[in-house]
Amino acid sequence: MNSNLSIGKSGRGKKVVFRLLILIIVSLLLVIQVNSFTTNNSKKTFDFDITSGKNTNISSSNFKTYSVLGDITGTVTSTNYKTDLGLLRTLPYLDEESCQTNLECVGGFCCSNVCKSSACPTDDDSGSGSSSSSGGGGGGGGGFFVKKVESFTVDKDVIKATIKQNETYDTIISIENDGSVSLSFDVNVSDLEGILSLSETQFTILRNGVKNISVQISASDKRPDIYTGNITIKASSIIKSIPVVVQIQAEKALFDLQINITSQSKRIFKKDNLVANLTLINLGDLKPIDVLLLYTIQDLEGKELVSINETVTVDDKISLVRQFNLPPNISFDTYLLHTQVIYGLETAFAGDIFFVIKEPTCFDSIKNQDEEKTDCGGICEPCKNAYEKTFSLLSLLISKFKALLIAVLILLIILALLLFIKKNKARFQRKLKVREKQVIQEKVVIKEKIDVQKKQEIPKIAETPKTQTKKKPEISTVEPSKEINKLFTLVNSALIRGHKVEYIRNVLLSNGFPENISDKIIKQAIYRSKVIDDYIEKALDQGHEIVQIEKSLLKSGWSENEIDRHLSKSVNERFNEPIKGKDNLFRLINSALIKGHKAEYIRDILLSNGLPKDFVDKIIRKAMHRHRTISDYIEKSLNKGHNPTQIKKLLLKSRWPEKEIDQHLSKAVEGY
Repeated sequence: MNSNLSIGKSGRGKKVVFRLLILIIVSLLLVIQVNSFTTNNSKKTFDFDITSGKNTNISSSNFKTYSVLGDITGTVTSTNYKTDLGLLRTLPYLDEESCQTNLECVGGFCCSNVCKSSACPTDDDSGSGSSSSSGGGGGGGGGFFVKKVESFTVDKDVIKATIKQNETYDTIISIENDGSVSLSFDVNVSDLEGILSLSETQFTILRNGVKNISVQISASDKRPDIYTGNITIKASSIIKSIPVVVQIQAEKALFDLQINITSQSKRIFKKDNLVANLTLINLGDLKPIDVLLLYTIQDLEGKELVSINETVTVDDKISLVRQFNLPPNISFDTYLLHTQVIYGLETAFAGDIFFVIKEPTCFDSIKNQDEEKTDCGGICEPCKNAYEKTFSLLSLLISKFKALLIAVLILLIILALLLFIKKNKARFQRKLKVREKQVIQEKVVIKEKIDVQKKQEIPKIAETPKTQTKKKPEISTVEPSKEINKLFTLVNSALIRGHKVEYIRNVLLSNGFPENISDKIIKQAIYRSKVIDDYIEKALDQGHEIVQIEKSLLKSGWSENEIDRHLSKSVNERFNEPIKGKDNLFRLINSALIKGHKAEYIRDILLSNGLPKDFVDKIIRKAMHRHRTISDYIEKSLNKGHNPTQIKKLLLKSRWPEKEIDQHLSKAVEGY
């Protein structure tokens, strides 16, 4: 009974699959029949085989054709035949294009057979009834589907502002809805919090409406630098972005720096060089001076791609033209040319943005190569006429229809296979359940047989004699000085690495160390660590150098290993605060250079204390430049016969620190 039932169900499944295959073959044949339309230059022919009926001769007096490109506006009939042939218009017409009905126009009004976006001057819509006059099999003319157009424009490509501290800059962004429907907008600002504010961030603009958004840029509590970000404008699925560059200058600046990318380089290809004009004005009294110029190409998120520096001499003013090679792997995006001038502790910034764009082609949908129309004419292929374009569109629609139909057929085949697999899986599961029941019954029978055989008495197991309890070995209380010292060193090292006391205590106890000894060693290690950490922190705060601190600790009997670990920890913690750590390190390096230490020696000490290599190299380079600047100036002044008092007054006037001037003057006078 079960076998007959499964065979019957399997037979029905095969019938379903067979019917689906027949449907697929018939559908493919139908798709092949669609391509019976051909073109030949400007003449269009229709190849149909008339196998029955009257007038098989297509050119007879009883058979007429009426070909229409666009909307069907009339009907031609003969004695026995009536033909309406045309293309169904699915897209709406723009203003000033010819029309017949209001539905055909984007603006909604057809006035005197011309599309308008405002109401017609008379009460009668010129094409209000023409849609009903186009009868026949062609399908009632155009305008059945009015396409919804969502679009808007922004009047600014970029916002660039240069302001001084405690000043503001105001501008306006104008947004125009040039689509066919109302749009709801959402405006966001990224990476410029506390600098840029908008008057509105959410609003709606009606069709053909305009909205002005006030933009205010302020620099009340920001240090001098270049800040970049984006204003993102989103409406429906359309997103547009406006790059923003804010250059904040100090209220009393020593330099006025300007950088302008040439108009030819504003939109640049990957293979081209970036060209920029630089102007630097010295507003101080010390002239001439050598300054360091740093050039950086970075994206608007601050990621550096190219970094170059040079030293130039400036008297009152200097103008330069510089070229930069772009990296070969640069992306098509918006970038910032960031420029910085450094003289001692004085610095100034300037920047300008540019766009890396794709090279124009005949397939980019942009009219940009002396083309007659978009992507045709000029160096591209000749433009097609209206007939060729229309029939190309028709061929494209047919090909898309074929692709869609094939995709549907493939989906049907997959569904049929899944149905077949599901039915077979259900049949297999039924057989598996039957087999499981049989196995369970067999196990029950076997267990019953084993129970019958085990009805004999089980002998008792003799009791084992009581074993004497062994005494636990007592822990030797002999003073293991070397072992305790090693344990103390390990605990101290773990505390420096940041391990918690509870964790260290658990590790010691789990390794068999007595609780009282573990607690005592941990307590001593905490106290010892606190003593050396407090001493290092006080010494650094008082301005002592790392080398001096190390020598003092070595004299006091501290081990070199322990000193290095605690010094490294304290210095790293200080450099987690960029401004304080950077200034302190700069002062330490400058002091070491004045005392005659070589830059390589200073660099090795800083790297051995765990500081990042790039950070150390950058600080040493700036300190060396500052050191050379003041040393050269003092030496030249002494050679010219100026006395140290005059030199000190001039340097103080140029805002050099008095302590640093005294150190350099003292060294220069001794050498002189």
